[in-house]
Amino acid sequence: MRHLNMKVLMALAVLMWAGSGAGQEPMGIKEFVRQFYIYGVPYERASRYDASVAPTLLEMLKDPREQDHWSNIVVTLGMIGDKSTVEPMIAFIESSREGTLNRSQRRAKTAAIISFGGSGKFLNG
Repeated sequence: MRHLNMKVLMALAVLMWAGSGAGQEPMGIKEFVRQFYIYGVPYERASRYDASVAPTLLEMLKDPREQDHWSNIVVTLGMIGDKSTVEPMIAFIESSREGTLNRSQRRAKTAAIISFGGSGKFLNG
């Protein structure tokens, strides 16, 4: 059993290293925000993108098929800190859907609110 546990731990370590971005070419913004990040969207990778990707992210934020990625999208927008995204993100936060919000929607709206306070770029940049 101990041998099996060690193999599992090694496999997890390799997977985490492979997913850390070590030695990887930069990916497109859509692929970036569609990743699953165990410890949250990595700032050092997200901050490599600039305001030119904001229109793509805002379009994704309007697409219900992308709702599982909305929290990554709003966090990335917050890390980029482009002022042109302030109004669309406020509209996203204030938008209401029929019925109760699902988990992805709640998480995204919460992340959007936090994104405003976390970067400071929106207000100062």
